Amino acid sequence: MLKPNYKTKVTRTREQIAQEREDLVLKTAGEIDAIVAEYHAKLPRKQAESIGAAYARFSSRFQESIADQIRVIFEAAIKAGIFIPREKIFYDLAVSGKKERRSGFNQLKKAIENKEFEVLLVFTTSRLYRKNYKSMQFVEEELVERGLRAIFVKSGLDTADGDNWRMMLQMYSFLDEIYAGMHSAHIQAAHETLFLQGMVCTSLSLGYTGQDVPGQFTKQKRPRQKIVIDPETAPWIKKIFDWYVAGKSMDRIAQDLNGDPNAPAPNKSLTGIWTHELVRKHLMRPAYRGFWCYGAKETEWLSKKDYAKQVERDEPLKSQQFEYLRIISDEQWYRVQDLLANEKQKSGRKPLGKVQEARPRLLRQLFVCPEHGRKLVVGGPYGRSLLCPLCRVFKA
Repeated sequence: MLKPNYKTKVTRTREQIAQEREDLVLKTAGEIDAIVAEYHAKLPRKQAESIGAAYARFSSRFQESIADQIRVIFEAAIKAGIFIPREKIFYDLAVSGKKERRSGFNQLKKAIENKEFEVLLVFTTSRLYRKNYKSMQFVEEELVERGLRAIFVKSGLDTADGDNWRMMLQMYSFLDEIYAGMHSAHIQAAHETLFLQGMVCTSLSLGYTGQDVPGQFTKQKRPRQKIVIDPETAPWIKKIFDWYVAGKSMDRIAQDLNGDPNAPAPNKSLTGIWTHELVRKHLMRPAYRGFWCYGAKETEWLSKKDYAKQVERDEPLKSQQFEYLRIISDEQWYRVQDLLANEKQKSGRKPLGKVQEARPRLLRQLFVCPEHGRKLVVGGPYGRSLLCPLCRVFKA
């Protein structure tokens, strides 16, 4: 029996996302090459007074593109008699200003250490960092103290203008940080209003879809959508609950879903494959009994570790019962929660002390499943086996 092609079930695969990223990189590089050729013809290197570098960044598709920023930077560079070589243009695509480890930014810092240019030109102060203290520290310690000049084109800030630049940078970077927080709060408030109206304001769980509302549009001029039950995928949610109540294990449910070419893929899945954990998450989702929550988690940025993590709030920002979005009855949903709680109580504990030392996991991450390409993990009786997490969710 042929296995279904799981990648045909998903909206975008990892390969498609990687290809889109590569296309964006090539497109951006081509646009920069054209801009460089245009402005180098206006100001050749031998006519310039100094050598400069440019840094550009955007974090979302709604901000100025890299090419737009570079064009503005080159216009200012020509007026100041600064020549920017193509190899001294550094940029980051779709990267937050909160993040310290950025590919283009790291290349810029290396060029600064090697003193490969005299002037750094940036579109605005917010392109460096979203934190006031980090912007001040970078400009003061990495640029000015090394004898380098910094120009923030749209901010009208130049470190060659005496000591006034410090006060201006302090003010602009402080406003950048405040604006980022205010912007998030405004988006959150708008989402809460849409949520209470039953409108689409975030990604939807499997079993639901968006229905266009006539005459209403988003800021991107797309039709505003109301949340409705998806007649194609909602029956599968009912099947998952029915199967589990009937005594099927979560692994067996995942096997049945993966073995049926008509079964939908989990939402936002890059592989289209159901797993034990995904089945559990769907069984625990209160939206299926009509109880919806917005803002159950919040993103917390860890500056020292340079990444964001999702943390549970004490309570959601908003919650609402939408009876017209009910797929599962209260009786069945709570029955499933009881069964899940009993399963959790039966699970074993991790080995402690000498027992753990007797089974060091030296081979972890060294072996790969030949069929699925996944790294094997420790499992089985007493944790003495290496298992593929995907093999368990396919029928033999």
